[in-house]
Parts: sequence; C-alpha cells; structure tokens
Amino acid sequence: MARRALLAVSGVLGIIASVLGAYHGYGEILQDNDTPKGIVINAFSRTACPPAGNANCFPAMTILPTTFLVFGTITAIVATLMLIFTILVIAGKNVGYILLVSSVVLLLVGGGFLPPILGTVSALISLRVNRKPAA
Repeated sequence: MARRALLAVSGVLGIIASVLGAYHGYGEILQDNDTPKGIVINAFSRTACPPAGNANCFPAMTILPTTFLVFGTITAIVATLMLIFTILVIAGKNVGYILLVSSVVLLLVGGGFLPPILGTVSALISLRVNRKPAA
C-alpha cells in the first residue's frame, strides 16, 4: 500500500513539473524570434506579464544560443516527454533515471527552476520505490 502511495506522490509531482515546464515553453514560444540577452531569461515577456514592470515572469535559464521560438519548442517537447515518463512511473515502470535526466535537460533548455526541482523529487521517489531490496 505504501508503494502505491509513493508512486502516486511521484506521479503528481511529475505531472505538475511537466505542465509547468510546458507552460514555460509556451511563454517562450510567444516571444517568437527574439533572442535572449543572457542565460537567465523570463519565459514571458515583461509586457505580457501582469503586473507589468519589474516582475519576474516565470524565470528560467537556457544554454541554447538561439531564439525564444526554438528553445521554447524544445522546452515543450522535453516537458511532453517528461509527462510520458511520469505516466510510466505511475504504471510501475522503472524509468526514474530517465525522469531524472529529463528534469536536468528541462532546466537547461528553459523549463524554469521549479519544474526541474519537482521532476527531480519525483524521480528520486520513483527510484526509491523501485529499488531492489537487499538480499
């Protein structure tokens, strides 16, 4: 019973991480062919973020030297893959390491800071649940 509960917690965290990561990608896609001014970016432009002004609109980071449209699309794809791996975790498959790697990739391509943290926690719970007991 505890195994199912932990898998459910892992699944919920993974789904939230995936949806938030995809939302970051959506905001980046809306910025179209603009190029980032550095590694740390806002997923949504300051003019589209309420309240307008000095608000941090879904901060993220990217190591891709390209336009918002390109890495926003990559972010959305990685978040979708992360959702698929999360569904596999809920189904009891041992894909915790893949979920962990996809969380790191999501961080590096513009998926924000909170989604990769949630994805990492989800992956670690999954790895703990699916660990083989000592003989």
